[in-house]
Amino acid sequence: MQVECHIAVGWLMGNLVPGADRRFRALITFSAVAPDLDALSYVFGPTAYNNCHHCYGHNIFAGALFTILCTILARPGWRWITALFAALGFASHWLGDYFFSGWPLKTFWPISNVEAIYDRSIGLDAPINHVLSYIAIAFFISSVWLWKRTVFETVWPVMDRLLTGLTLPHKLACTQCGRRTGQQCQICHEPVCMRHARVTRRLTIICPRCAAAAKTEKSRESVSP
Repeated sequence: MQVECHIAVGWLMGNLVPGADRRFRALITFSAVAPDLDALSYVFGPTAYNNCHHCYGHNIFAGALFTILCTILARPGWRWITALFAALGFASHWLGDYFFSGWPLKTFWPISNVEAIYDRSIGLDAPINHVLSYIAIAFFISSVWLWKRTVFETVWPVMDRLLTGLTLPHKLACTQCGRRTGQQCQICHEPVCMRHARVTRRLTIICPRCAAAAKTEKSRESVSP
């Protein structure tokens, strides 16, 4: 199974628990994709990749390690449910690769080198895996409307704010033209539509007035001794 599919499964699981916070969702998403850390072996060449991938990170001992790590990093009061969902996240990855990767899995490595593979396992280049990848991407997009957050919320908060801001209900009136919008300047918090908004290099949305003020301040700094 492709990595974006594993991320989608973890992201879905993390969002299904009522009252869960950003840390919980991040940990569960991590648990669902963590086994593929052994794919980093590719930097040492194809041979190392063939020997290590679906081995070092895809055994039950690695799964226990990922679960313990997520449990330790969880907030107090959330450790038991984090442990449960982290274990399920790892299990979802193992099952996904067992049925949809075409690779043998050394489930009990390093105690045993016995390989487990589904006799009708589907390769990564099979059409069904491409379909699942498209579904995962569509799910990432739809989650903006479903939960008003994105999978970027932990690793790229600025992008998360930008994408969620674009989907807010259009209940505000832009101070520039009166057009209905759900977006606000992230400096002065005045309503601003995307026609008049300015997006900075850091993906911050600001109104023309704040953009002009920032430009003036930057000019003053450039000429100051």
